[in-house]
Amino acid sequence: MDTRPPVESDEEVDQQKLKATRDLLLQLVKTAKTIRLYLANNPIHQKFLAELFERFDLYLRTYGSLRLKVRQSAFLVDGQVVYENDNRQESLALRCYVDGIGELVFHEGLEQRELVEFLDIVGSERDAAVLDEDLVSLIWKRDFPHLTYVVVEDHLDGTVLPGLTQSKGVNEANLQELVKQEVMEAQSVEMAGPKRLEFPLAVFKLTEEEIAQLKEQIIKEQQRDAVAQLLDILTVMLEIEQDEVSFVEVLGLLEKLVDLFIDRGDLAHAALCVQAVRRLWDAPPPLLVNLRPQLHEFLLRLGTQDRLHALMVMLNSQGSVDTEALFQYVVSLTPPSIIPLTDLLGSVNSLKARKTVCEALVELARHDVELLASRLRDDRWFVVRNLIYVLGRIGGPQVVDHLARLVRHPEQRVRKEVVKTFDGMEHPKVVSVLIQFLQDQESAVRLMALRALTRRKSPEAVAPLAAIIAGRNFAAKDLSEKFEIFVALAMSGQPEALTLLKHYLRSVSWWKRGGHEQLRWCAAYALKQMGTPEAIALLEEGSHGRDRRLQEACLAALRGTERELMMKQGR
Repeated sequence: MDTRPPVESDEEVDQQKLKATRDLLLQLVKTAKTIRLYLANNPIHQKFLAELFERFDLYLRTYGSLRLKVRQSAFLVDGQVVYENDNRQESLALRCYVDGIGELVFHEGLEQRELVEFLDIVGSERDAAVLDEDLVSLIWKRDFPHLTYVVVEDHLDGTVLPGLTQSKGVNEANLQELVKQEVMEAQSVEMAGPKRLEFPLAVFKLTEEEIAQLKEQIIKEQQRDAVAQLLDILTVMLEIEQDEVSFVEVLGLLEKLVDLFIDRGDLAHAALCVQAVRRLWDAPPPLLVNLRPQLHEFLLRLGTQDRLHALMVMLNSQGSVDTEALFQYVVSLTPPSIIPLTDLLGSVNSLKARKTVCEALVELARHDVELLASRLRDDRWFVVRNLIYVLGRIGGPQVVDHLARLVRHPEQRVRKEVVKTFDGMEHPKVVSVLIQFLQDQESAVRLMALRALTRRKSPEAVAPLAAIIAGRNFAAKDLSEKFEIFVALAMSGQPEALTLLKHYLRSVSWWKRGGHEQLRWCAAYALKQMGTPEAIALLEEGSHGRDRRLQEACLAALRGTERELMMKQGR
């Protein structure tokens, strides 16, 4: 908990100054992250430092000084928060706070050398080897004529480091003389380094809950993803970079990282790279408005045949596939990748991987159906079947038209997939295509189409079904298919269907008597499935009639199941 006294807020706050301060601190934090990646002679390293120094110089010439009040996770200027970060690993304010600094002041005349050394202090990773040196000691060691600080009284019992002041008129000569005196005093004692202020030793006993929390934090620290942090830094660099040459250099680094991760089988980090660029590409203007072509080219290159072939090799070499990472990788590509991705469907061994690519294609091709449909002529039936699934998930009139062309596809499994897809779609054209499948050469396909029509209860199906029953080939059909045809007719719910069923239930034929009895039993069962009062009344009437065969069929329909009726007719 922050026990320091609150900062009194000025009634009149200069909003322009606050905005300039926030922008300056944001640039400071980004520069501190960026310069960790490059050596001091790297152009990007030098560019970030130069831009930060220019901003500092302009700010200090405008306002005289930058006076930052330190709170636990925030910096305040004129009583207003200008920087806030609760992350214990990244927060500059928290680092100052825990080391006892209550105020940091940057004065006009700040030199670039001072800024570089300050960034070196606050931007470095602190580990167990340097825990004995706090920020006060580290800053004290450096010669900072234009940077002063105040140590809070809570930590030092009201003591302020000698020679340090909050006033704007700092005398550089006095400061330098003070530093020389302190160095001479330090040399007179046995210990090396600055004379550390002694703090009273206080022993705190931790509760079991606090110990558990500390252990949890240690585990989190050990599991910290350094690669993800690197990618975060590179993304920040891309966001603020305006120079095309430097921007392309960072993009090239990301592209090499993608290839490296794919080569090593690290799909999760490869996906993070692609997602980062895709987010920048999707960001609304004016962000990177002049550099969007470079982002687009990056995504296009990752979706080429060669790049996706490398992805396929990696997927086939792994025992298990990170499906979430694979989805994020593929869905972040661009529509021109659709064609090579369909080839990926034909070469990846893992069923889970193929399904994941299909799910990603649903999103990627949602507005580019024509590209996907152009691959329906592929010679590999299993690729076509996967594409049918994807198109079915997308839906729409265009999809129905494209899939309707596959009614006569030579592969039965492709035709089954079309029927299955149409069964799950709601569109006026679907029924007419399903009716075409009633003439398919395979009974399994015809049965799927019949059941799909039954579920739709479509009036359009009455005439085609009646024609099939009256046709020459009906008698040669399997009994199970005959039952399905009558049920599909009944479930249309049309008066014409009821009339036809009544006719087949009551009609008498002395020729081809066995076939005629099958029609009667099919009609009786269909009336039971229709379930309307009129249909049930017909069955009740027939069950009490004088015609023994009619009576038997009606009683069996009222009491039995389709399986029982088929077994009786089979005998």
